[in-house]
Amino acid sequence: MAIFESNKGRNMKEEPLGKLMLPYKIQQVLNVIIEKEGLDINEAIGFLYSSNLYQKLSNDFSYLWRLSPFNLFERLMHEK
Repeated sequence: MAIFESNKGRNMKEEPLGKLMLPYKIQQVLNVIIEKEGLDINEAIGFLYSSNLYQKLSNDFSYLWRLSPFNLFERLMHEK
């Protein structure tokens, strides 16, 4: 019951699902970058955050957050 009460009065327009999923999805993509590219965490963060993909992923209306981490990684590599 507490779960439903904590969401009482919230409007999904105020917190789109993409915004809620973004930190989790970023973590997953960073893990793939580290694994596939052999970068450390700081390099992987710079690699992702400097990309157009990250900008698009941050936009709720792009719906890129629905893609798998591997699909996002492939898009990132195509961009770079």
